[in-house]
Amino acid sequence: MLPTVHEPEPTMLRVLSILLAWSLAVGCLRHPEPMLDSGTTDPKPNPTDPDPNPLPPFGGTGETVVGATGIARVLFLPGGFRMGCTDGQIGCESDETPVQPVELTYSFELGVTEITQQQYLDLTGNQPSNFDGCGPTCPVEQVNWHMAANFANALSRAEGFPECYRCIGQGRDVLCERVDRPMECSGFRMPTEAEWEYAARCGDDTLFSGSNTIVEVAWTNGNANRTHEVATLAPSPCGTYDMTGNVFEWTEDGYRKDYRKERKTDRFSNRSDNDTKVVRGGAWTTGEPTSRISYRNFKYPDERLNYVGLRIARTVR
Repeated sequence: MLPTVHEPEPTMLRVLSILLAWSLAVGCLRHPEPMLDSGTTDPKPNPTDPDPNPLPPFGGTGETVVGATGIARVLFLPGGFRMGCTDGQIGCESDETPVQPVELTYSFELGVTEITQQQYLDLTGNQPSNFDGCGPTCPVEQVNWHMAANFANALSRAEGFPECYRCIGQGRDVLCERVDRPMECSGFRMPTEAEWEYAARCGDDTLFSGSNTIVEVAWTNGNANRTHEVATLAPSPCGTYDMTGNVFEWTEDGYRKDYRKERKTDRFSNRSDNDTKVVRGGAWTTGEPTSRISYRNFKYPDERLNYVGLRIARTVR
């Protein structure tokens, strides 16, 4: 025979209900939600909330420009990018960190190729290259920073633009200094370090400019023992050649050993840690690690080396 189950009395149910309600009330009093000054509950951060000041995307390119001298340039439009040791880079050096958000607010032209021996000879009357037997369409090398600036002035005069440098002397003994911040001059000059990397990346994060496979786009120590004719390998998607390999390229920036993590607008470093200038892009002497798109090197402005040349730039506003 089953035991008899006694239902609780109605009075007991009311007591239990009162005790439960009292318990919940005490718990709420002991653990109140944090309040803002406005009296509202503190909202939890939402990781999907949009950045109030997002970095603009890569701006793309415009038409290729060919001036009176026949030197072709790609027009790069304003935009943003992350500069330095980004996810696509491998084996970074300490001076490529921290990754720095950069926005360029102006358009600029950048040479389709490195300046060739013939182009340099036509405008300066000089042939400084060690590999002069390579041919007229090989990149000019053994030009120091001052010689590169002097060439840019000659190109500005030939195409009717103001000169960006004050120079004294001539040939290999020329000495130059900037007239103004690079992006403020509408004549020809060397690119800033940020302009160079913005163009080399072309909105992507490949190891090398235009590819993750170095032999497709670059003359380096894996496939060359000297310079080679420009534009004989594949271009980047933006239409520039040899931004990886062949010769390092002078920039306007003084070398500083690390980046700043803060976002920079129209980034340019006039100061240097060691009185040197940044060179970019790798050369026929470098291997894969030192030919990467974010790799940085530096040279003294008066150094003439058979693996350093130049590529011209110009601000367009």
